[in-house]
Amino acid sequence: MNNNLIYWIWLSLLGSKTGFRKCSELISYYGNPQNIWEASKSDYSKLPFSSPALVKQLSDEKNRKDAVIYFKKTMDLGIDAITIEDEDYPEPLKNIYDPPVVLYAFGKLKKDERAIAVVGARNATTYGLKMAKKLSYELSARGFTIASGMARGVDS
Repeated sequence: MNNNLIYWIWLSLLGSKTGFRKCSELISYYGNPQNIWEASKSDYSKLPFSSPALVKQLSDEKNRKDAVIYFKKTMDLGIDAITIEDEDYPEPLKNIYDPPVVLYAFGKLKKDERAIAVVGARNATTYGLKMAKKLSYELSARGFTIASGMARGVDS
């Protein structure tokens, strides 16, 4: 992992709020996440697809601080963050309507392996969290990769 990853993580956190298609538009416009990070509030306002909500999200210091925290946790826990531009990013996932810009992997991703996403409510019940954990454990024990966008609740 490198320090450039912090910009991708920041963009991923924004994508969970604005939608990842918006992240793709931003990358197309600015070229890379670091350029997006370094742009000014005034620059964000001039985007052809700008909105007050988007400008607020892009310029919010809390989002930047959260990205630093996520980056450090990722490093400390030995979790791989795989960006949509990385060679290891699964090709089929790139071709969905709204692909996440970063995948987090604990363990090794293998090409052509069976993967499944376990998703659920953000405000999951204790039972829902317990069942998601049980299902994920059972599926992984049978050779499936468990994919998650790490949204609040069941996903994380």
